[in-house]
Amino acid sequence: ASPSGIANKLLRRDSLAKYRIIPKVLDSLELYKEGEVASIIATQEWFKQTGAHNRDCEDALDMIMSMAIVKIAFFARIVEGKTRISIRSKDKTDVSKIAGYFDGGGHYNAAGCSINTTNIEEAKQLVLKEIFELYE
Repeated sequence: ASPSGIANKLLRRDSLAKYRIIPKVLDSLELYKEGEVASIIATQEWFKQTGAHNRDCEDALDMIMSMAIVKIAFFARIVEGKTRISIRSKDKTDVSKIAGYFDGGGHYNAAGCSINTTNIEEAKQLVLKEIFELYE
């Protein structure tokens, strides 16, 4: 057996669509609270343009969280007629409380929820409101 061959087949399987949608998602980055809070989105149009799937965007939130200044970040995209929100945090912010407000769940530093709207901007503002209330 070839360990490098097996590793290549298992680990290096990204789609071209992933590399087409990730720059769009990263370009949507907005920072709040002097950069400590970040948001990114993926629109349905981008998925259609690139042929990407939701799983192709999973790395984007981790990329944003790797920025030193960012303490809380969330990612919004439309999934099955609702806005799906993934939230991550560093340090002392329990993002499961934010997700729980929207009947979601998760862990202290990683949580998610769905908001019953296909308007990403509206959902983003709702999540920001909860983050700002929790953060202060």
